[in-house]
Amino acid sequence: MKLRWKALILGFIVMLVSAGVYLIFFQQSVTPGVAGDIETEEGPEVPEELVTQNLVAFAKLYGFIKYFHPSDEVADFDWEGFASYGANQVRNAEDTEALMTQLETLFQPVAPTLILTTDQSFDPNKTDIANLLQKNQGQYIFWQHRGITTDFTTAIYRSSEDVYQSDRVIFEMENEEAVLDDPVFEMVPAEEEYLAEKQLTDDITAFFPVVLPYGEEGSLGTTDESKDAFKALKDEVIAAKFGGTSVQSVHGRLAGVIQTWNIYQHFYPYFDVVDVNWEEQLPVFLSLAEEEQGHEDYTAVLEDMIEKAQDGHSMVISRKSSYGDTLPIRVHVIKDEVIVVEALEDSPFKAGDIVLKKDGTAAKELMKNLMDKTSGSPQYKEALAERMFVIGDSHTVIEVNRDGEIMELSAENGSSYLDSTLKVHEPVVELEDGIYYLPLYQNVPEEKYAEYYEELASAKALILDLRYYPSSSAIELFGHLVKEPLPTSQFLIPQYVLPDQEGEITYEDGSWELEPKEPVFDGEMIFLSDGLAISYAETLLGIAENNELGTIVGQPSAGTNGNVNGFKLMEHITIYYTGMKVLKGDGSQHHLIGIQPDVPVNYTLESVKNGKDDFIEKALEVLEEKLGDHE
Repeated sequence: MKLRWKALILGFIVMLVSAGVYLIFFQQSVTPGVAGDIETEEGPEVPEELVTQNLVAFAKLYGFIKYFHPSDEVADFDWEGFASYGANQVRNAEDTEALMTQLETLFQPVAPTLILTTDQSFDPNKTDIANLLQKNQGQYIFWQHRGITTDFTTAIYRSSEDVYQSDRVIFEMENEEAVLDDPVFEMVPAEEEYLAEKQLTDDITAFFPVVLPYGEEGSLGTTDESKDAFKALKDEVIAAKFGGTSVQSVHGRLAGVIQTWNIYQHFYPYFDVVDVNWEEQLPVFLSLAEEEQGHEDYTAVLEDMIEKAQDGHSMVISRKSSYGDTLPIRVHVIKDEVIVVEALEDSPFKAGDIVLKKDGTAAKELMKNLMDKTSGSPQYKEALAERMFVIGDSHTVIEVNRDGEIMELSAENGSSYLDSTLKVHEPVVELEDGIYYLPLYQNVPEEKYAEYYEELASAKALILDLRYYPSSSAIELFGHLVKEPLPTSQFLIPQYVLPDQEGEITYEDGSWELEPKEPVFDGEMIFLSDGLAISYAETLLGIAENNELGTIVGQPSAGTNGNVNGFKLMEHITIYYTGMKVLKGDGSQHHLIGIQPDVPVNYTLESVKNGKDDFIEKALEVLEEKLGDHE
């Protein structure tokens, strides 16, 4: 599968966010119902700890059944509404018995073969469903997830070659081999994995099949009684007035946390390398969702939650995510100070200004707050915080230290968007005789680059700037750097058949090769990198690193690559995350580590004041040595 162009399309989202521009979604809820909040029945007051325990049990079972129980009912159910409705039903259960009764009432109509028990000696192999699974000689049905399909995923991927796909798949055993009918991928659970066992609380254990016998009337295990209960449950969910549930409703807020936690729990591919106990986050953020809050406070809770995943693609976008104008400056953290490194000529700011405060908040404190709310590697957190720091307008007051003088400045000419850099370059700039600089982040069409091909083919050296998100034509330009097809990093799409990412996880290889183009650029190559080089930029840097195309100068890249996936919550809230596992060309870890520079560089205040770019200056030093060796 070639994912190149899909990666470019999805990367556009990352480009906008990396530049400080946030998308606004105006999509209607897909959930039926009447706007309003669920009415909570009055009952005895339950301790907060017990409320949280009840919600944790519901949340876990919600994910197990929604994504891995293969009944026909699961595939024909309003899970968004059920998350809110179910949270309301279980939260005030007074004890283990009451909780288990509520969970059975909620889930058994959807999953008739579900068993809940507090009997620690319970033997699931003596149940009817176990006997049915053991004796079945016909067809079976189970879930296959290549990544995970959501409403968001379907809207993004329109081709027959979808990156992420979830389907129930039918198979039968022939000569002890599974024969699958139109599978997403070639794998089934092992026979000993057909019946899953999961602990919901210290006392309650859930047993449920991830594989069900399948007949002419669909998945087996359904009864007339369960069909009636399922119809009644669907009607109750619709009647619960959750269709327009807002963040003003505790049940709506809980539903968002439940949905978000489960997507990451079962389908986020980097828990093997990030330092977080994701299971411990569930009670924490369910408790936070219980607190009364408005839209901005709630999205902040979700941001804090996904920050724990340490994923540069993870972000919360909502209808209120537009941040307006931006200041006419760029800043970098240099030796623990926030420094203006570039300013528009007609602005009151000057390169070298030390920013002390923004609207009364200490610059260092604000930078830390911005980093804390950003998911990703340390280098990406800082780089994105630098971009977000300059969001503001003509009313924003910036206090600076300019050569010892404390000044208060306002942005009289803020723009409506934050470009990747304030300085506009020609597509190709000759810095010295035969040495050309290409700012690949500028939106330059391939045909414009073509005007320079003859010069570039005979150049001594090229400096390719990938410090910001590259234009779509950059990949075409890279084709002129190679003489034979060269591989990318490893782009692996995880394939799941069991909950909690247990059992064998296989991968579909989505890597591709960069094809050579004429004319070939034979000069020395320098690639500039920093923490804002994310996703598509890292694909290009990865090609350079894996195939030793030249020298990488600068700072580590973001350490986040692979196609974005996402899902929608209430009130037009959309959450993005990385759904694909990317490894370096040699199979080693890329996530969080990024592309490491061959020649590290830091910005210096002296260079900033003198209008110099430390990265370009270092690149020229490296080239002077390399080209001198060739003479």
